[in-house]
Amino acid sequence: MNEENTRELTQDEKLDLILAEVRDLKVRVTAVEGRLTAIEGRQAALEDRQASFEAKVGDRLLDTRPLWEVINARTELLVEQVAEIKEQNARIEERVERIEERVERIEGQNVRVEEKLTLINHQLEEMTIDLMEMRGGQRELRKRVSALEQRPA
Repeated sequence: MNEENTRELTQDEKLDLILAEVRDLKVRVTAVEGRLTAIEGRQAALEDRQASFEAKVGDRLLDTRPLWEVINARTELLVEQVAEIKEQNARIEERVERIEERVERIEGQNVRVEEKLTLINHQLEEMTIDLMEMRGGQRELRKRVSALEQRPA
């Protein structure tokens, strides 16, 4: 309402208008108070839920603490075992390297032995050929000696 409209009204009408506005404001304030009460109720419910949640989390932490201690102990044990395995692996690698060196030496010796065996085989072949030729010559000599013995003297 503006000032021109209220100039024409009587004092009672002005009071009635003011009372109507006050009642309207009162209704609106009551509505806001209701909404505020509802919000406060929801806030209280949220605080209760939060407290319940915190209690559950605390209980769970107490429940899981021994589990975490076991997990940590096992993890430490696994770390120690991995370190031991690494040490064993290093020792095994050293032994494998030494074995490989020995195998290489043995292979070198094997090559030399094979070369010597090949030489011995060639010599045996030559000796066999010589022996066969000598036997052939002995047979010839026996035949000749037998022929000479059978001749009259």
